[in-house]
Amino acid sequence: MFQLTSENQEALEAVVVKASAEHERVSYRSNGIYRRTFCLGDHDPSYPDLFIKYNDNGTRRSEAEMLQRIYTLACNDGDAAPHVPEPIHCFKGERALVYLVVRHIEREDVAPDVLVAKAASVVQWLRSKRYTADEPFGIQPHSLVHHRLFKDRKAPLPFTNVLAAEKYFNTALNRIRRPVEPIVEISLTSEDVVLTQSDMDESNFGVAADGRGILFDVATIRGLPLSLADYTLLRTTPFAKAVAECLFDPAEMEERLGTPTMKSLVEVRKQLRWTYDDSLGLDADGNVKYPPRLRSAPQPASIESA
Repeated sequence: MFQLTSENQEALEAVVVKASAEHERVSYRSNGIYRRTFCLGDHDPSYPDLFIKYNDNGTRRSEAEMLQRIYTLACNDGDAAPHVPEPIHCFKGERALVYLVVRHIEREDVAPDVLVAKAASVVQWLRSKRYTADEPFGIQPHSLVHHRLFKDRKAPLPFTNVLAAEKYFNTALNRIRRPVEPIVEISLTSEDVVLTQSDMDESNFGVAADGRGILFDVATIRGLPLSLADYTLLRTTPFAKAVAECLFDPAEMEERLGTPTMKSLVEVRKQLRWTYDDSLGLDADGNVKYPPRLRSAPQPASIESA
């Protein structure tokens, strides 16, 4: 098993950069699929247990930080936690490319219903990790939260805390004209903040040989208020809904779907979808960025000027 040291770090980086260039050359738009991820062992048999992810959009650093956080939580929980890839190294190369090296985990071929059940166990474990509303929105400082509520599925600002995000959502609500039904103002600060996988795609989960679930991709995992976590499970993808059906009975699902906050979040998404300036003129604290200037009252003309 490869162990990173100061003596072999430079050699590893050179192999990763070379293999990534080859992967780029061979895989670019091949078969209509192009992903900047690959097993390093496919390019160099000296590293059979390493997996590489790279890009140039500035997200790999924050992904590496979140992966380290979640990997530590999983190690502390032992067999009660899912398998999480061990972060090995993260470094910047040429052309602004950032490379993330993690320990590869083999997944088993299982029936779809088994994968759904194991993904549900992973999601349940994530939701057991609680944080406070005073932490940065998403619990990752200076990082944009990914969620389907936002335009293009990404927050426009790195909100400083849950209150700032709450102000943002309510600003969107206030822009809705002539609502069919009364819309309740969104309140998130009193909710639990839980780890949430916002990209509920089945490729982000797996089953290991020992039967435990695998959490493959943490790039879109953040700590979010419970209503946003429920929205992800109940109102995004068919796979997410199947996972939700493993976690909640029908009555509980109906109850969660029918909360005033959930109904308001649905309206927020409709509003943000067509918004030109998705920041809504707010700053990271959720306050108006450029408050309107107060016009001074006209001064009466003096006798001399008359």
